[in-house]
Amino acid sequence: MQRTVALVCRHWAQLAVSPQLLRSLEVQLHPAVRSALEWLVRHAVGCVEGLSISGGDDIGIIADGVAELSSAVSAAVAACVTGGSLTSLGLQALEVDLSGLCSPPAARTLRSLHLEGLAGEGYLVNQSLHDLTALQELELECLFDFSQSALAPAVRLPPSITRLRLA
Repeated sequence: MQRTVALVCRHWAQLAVSPQLLRSLEVQLHPAVRSALEWLVRHAVGCVEGLSISGGDDIGIIADGVAELSSAVSAAVAACVTGGSLTSLGLQALEVDLSGLCSPPAARTLRSLHLEGLAGEGYLVNQSLHDLTALQELELECLFDFSQSALAPAVRLPPSITRLRLA
């Protein structure tokens, strides 16, 4: 929608990239969302404080392009993390590379992390989150075999966590 709004006139184009509008974003994936994620990479750096991306009901429709879509979601998350203003991140029903989360900007600002996993094997989190020194809330929901653990055995959590929810 922002792309369409930005085409109406210059004033609306400026509004579409205003920090106030980009402060908190919720994205539900569907077949046409990849271009919106690419737009987000170009315009959201330093503006986004809250980001929630959901696989949504149409995730089966886009199964053919899951690798490309996962890459686009990873790039959007990385862009928001790099900006240094991201305080809250939620990812639902997605496989996303989270390696950038422990970079210095996110380590200082990310206070809330919510992950819902769909992966049929492995762990929801398989890398240490110890460097996320500002992280206070961590929610992990496994949407697969409940005999699996959400956290790999080697994962270390930061001492700053005051709320942990495993479901």
